[in-house]
Amino acid sequence: MLKDYLKLCRTQTSLTVGALATLGAICCLGTIFDYRILELFIFGMLVCMVGNSLNDYWGLEGDKKIFQKNKPLVTGDISLKNARSFIFVLYSITIIFGIILALENPISMVWLFICAVSCTTYNWYDEKYNFVSILLSVGVLSLVMFSASIISNDIPIVVYIIAFYGFLENFIQSSECSDLKDIEHDQVNDARKLGANLKNGVLHLSTVFILIFLFVHLFQILMIGFWALFFADLGTVVAIALISGMNLAIHIDQLLRENGNTYSRSEVHKYATVSPFFSMIPIIVVLIAVAGAQAIILPLAAAAWYFSFTFIFYKSFRGNC
Repeated sequence: MLKDYLKLCRTQTSLTVGALATLGAICCLGTIFDYRILELFIFGMLVCMVGNSLNDYWGLEGDKKIFQKNKPLVTGDISLKNARSFIFVLYSITIIFGIILALENPISMVWLFICAVSCTTYNWYDEKYNFVSILLSVGVLSLVMFSASIISNDIPIVVYIIAFYGFLENFIQSSECSDLKDIEHDQVNDARKLGANLKNGVLHLSTVFILIFLFVHLFQILMIGFWALFFADLGTVVAIALISGMNLAIHIDQLLRENGNTYSRSEVHKYATVSPFFSMIPIIVVLIAVAGAQAIILPLAAAAWYFSFTFIFYKSFRGNC
């Protein structure tokens, strides 16, 4: 029973969002060893679990079409009535906890409101309209800004860069990577709208699709590079340049592998799973530059948590493909 509810929340991803919810605060504090980091970490986990539960609840009909056997609402392991009650309680706890965190700063309350509305609206309209993932991207941005505003009103420029980096990363992951995985059955699909199409089992990516993908990643590199050139030491600049270049090469290689070849949902899913981890490495370098080597603890813990729980739940590292 408990395992079914943990699956509904997709608990394996919760630590990743928990770490995301601390980024702004870490940049303001310069350390991860502060009780407010732990509070924000827990809050981020709750936000992720609520969002995932809402996504599965409102997206049930779409999941049934391809019989997502690892989803407890599809298999009937959790009834809709119990799911509603569970989501209501979890949503209420998350909002109340967020309000308590934001009480001392009205700006934090504004960011909390934006995060709650954008993430909830995204889950309601997901698979109904194209590019609704922009709302989730707004949720990512507002979560980073919320965590920074909890600590200080004097927010450093690196926080704004990380927040917008996260906005772009979520958009590209949702619109191109994740939707590419579901291009075969989704009626509303951002990847298809951007020029990806499936003909006789062969995946074709348009020039526009590829250019948007590359432009977003190049823009992310430029943002991080700008901060490094003006606010970091030479070693950080070199590390970011090398890692960003390697990251871009991995993405380009994957696009070339997929374009014009036989479509395999499981293969695209594997790429969609690991791609965010590669893309966040430059951010980890920035955090190390800001807070020291201690900053690597959270992303490493998030990665270990993700793969451990994924294997426990699904007996593989692919997750609920």
